[in-house]
Amino acid sequence: NGNQNTNTNQNTNTNQNDNENTNEAPEEPVTVGPTTISFVYDHARPQCPLPIIPITINGPAGSEWSFVNQLPIWLSAPQGTAGSIPGVISLQFPCQLDRYENQQQSHTIQIKIETPRGEDVKTVKVNGSFTNF
Repeated sequence: NGNQNTNTNQNTNTNQNDNENTNEAPEEPVTVGPTTISFVYDHARPQCPLPIIPITINGPAGSEWSFVNQLPIWLSAPQGTAGSIPGVISLQFPCQLDRYENQQQSHTIQIKIETPRGEDVKTVKVNGSFTNF
């Protein structure tokens, strides 16, 4: 048998990838700390105003922070209640109380974070002990 078959089929791939990569780089997370701050004001050895541990905020450049709620009489932010990220929020006891007697106070600061991708709220709890009145 002298038959010989020759295959001359030629395949051309006409598929085209139209997928577009829409993934953006993940946004740097916003960190706020410490999340709990405690301080003691000793009226026998007064320091006025009394500096308190500051809050540090890190996150994507171009982001902003601002306090959502008002601070109580015994807590102040001398450099302001809004700013840019990264940043440090200074806190102090301004030597003002509703009652000048031994007491414990607590306040949760709500901090609104606005990044290029959206908004979030972080919280920091501040505990104050006021002694020796």
